[in-house]
Amino acid sequence: MLTIKAEVQRDKQRNDGTYNVKVRFTQDRKVKRLSSSLFVTSKDLTKSFNFKEGTTVKREVDKLISTYQEKCAKLQLEVNHYTLDDIFSFLKLEREQKQSIDFIQYCKEWLETTDIKGKKNYQSALNSFISYLGKDHLKTDEVTSQLLNGFKAHLNLRREKQVIQLQKQGKRIPSNRTVSLYLGSIRHLFNEAKKKYNDYDKNVILIPHSPFEHVEVPKQEATRKRALSAETINQILKLPYIRNANSKERICPFNLAKDCFILSFCLMGMNSVDLHLFRSKQFGRSPTGIEGSIFTEEG
Repeated sequence: MLTIKAEVQRDKQRNDGTYNVKVRFTQDRKVKRLSSSLFVTSKDLTKSFNFKEGTTVKREVDKLISTYQEKCAKLQLEVNHYTLDDIFSFLKLEREQKQSIDFIQYCKEWLETTDIKGKKNYQSALNSFISYLGKDHLKTDEVTSQLLNGFKAHLNLRREKQVIQLQKQGKRIPSNRTVSLYLGSIRHLFNEAKKKYNDYDKNVILIPHSPFEHVEVPKQEATRKRALSAETINQILKLPYIRNANSKERICPFNLAKDCFILSFCLMGMNSVDLHLFRSKQFGRSPTGIEGSIFTEEG
C-alpha cells in the first residue's frame, strides 16, 4: 500500500535557517522522497518536527499532499501493481507537463534524428509554419485547430497570389500540392510528439488534445498531364535537321535533341535521363559526338 506524507529532515537545515518540505512516498517498505517548493522555519514546526496545526504552512502542506494523492489515484495502483519507481516516473512526467512541451523544438530534434523518406518536405513544411507564426517556439497546447486553419488559409492565399503572377507571365500553373503536403507534414509531426510524450498504458497524457480532428487536410492534386498531341509530335518529326554547307547533318544540340526526343517516344516515353549516349558504328557516332542523326532518311 502506498502512503504519502510531508516531512522535514533535521539534518537538512539550509544556510538561511530554513528546511525544505519533502514529500515521502512509502510502498512495500521502500521509501522515496521528492523535494517541494515549500520551505519552513523552526517557528513552523513543533519540537518533534511536525508541522504546527492551524498555520498557513500546515494548510499548504496538506494541499500539497492532497495533490499528490490525486495524481497517484489516476494510476489505479490496486489494479496495475505499479512499483515505487513506476510511480516516480509518472510524477516526473507530470512535472514535465506543467513545464509544457515546445512543439517547434521537438520538430527540430525529430528532423535531426529521423531517416524518414521525404525528410526535406517535412523541413520545408516546418520552415513555412515557423514563418507563419513569426517565432520558433510554440507550446503543444497552443497548437489549436484555429491556428492550423489560419495556417491553411495563409497557404491558400499565397497560392492564389502565385497563380495570378504566373498567369500574368503566361507561364504554366503547376498542381496545388503545398497545402496538402505542409498540413499533412505538421499533422505527422504532432502525432509523433504524442507518441513520445503520451503513455496510454500508464494513463500519462501530456498532450491530450487532437487539433487536426477539426482541420480538413485536402488530398493532393494529381500532377496535371502535359502530354503532347499527335499533331505536335508529327510537327517535331518533320522538323528538318540542321546541315552543313555540304548537306551533311551538323553535330549540334538541335539535331541531338530531335534524335533523343524521337528515340524516347519510340521507347514508350523513356526518360531522357535514362538515355545514355554511347559510341556505336550503328548510329554513326564518333568519340566527340554524333556523325549524322540516329534516324537517317534511309532508316
